[in-house]
This record gives sequence, structure tokens and C-alpha cells, in this order.
Amino acid sequence: MFGVDEDTVKQLAEKFFEQQHSNIVVEKAVSKGTTWIVTVSTGISQVTRKVRIDAITGKILGFE
Repeated sequence: MFGVDEDTVKQLAEKFFEQQHSNIVVEKAVSKGTTWIVTVSTGISQVTRKVRIDAITGKILGFE
């Protein structure tokens, strides 16, 4: 069973990108095994970014 739900990972992704970007829009969160992949648009130009979050611990695993 997952330790963190969809709403939680969306909030984690938003807080993660707020450190470096403005105008954060969380688009979607998709569960892939024990990892959540959250798609976010950042900045004025709304550049699409993705962050991988461990579904059990809520730890950020990486981003692109």
C-alpha cells in the first residue's frame, strides 16, 4: 500500500518547484509502481517539468 496519496504528492511537487520557479501549476500525478510522476508547469512561459516521488516515503527521487 502507498504511504502518500495523489493530493500529497501534488503538494510536495508544488513546494519543490516553488523553491526555484514562480507560477506553479500542477497538471497531473500518475502512479507507476512505487513511484509517483507529477507533471507541473512552471514560470511565466509555463515550461512543463516532471518530478519523481517515492510513493512510500514521499521523498523526491529526481526531476527533469
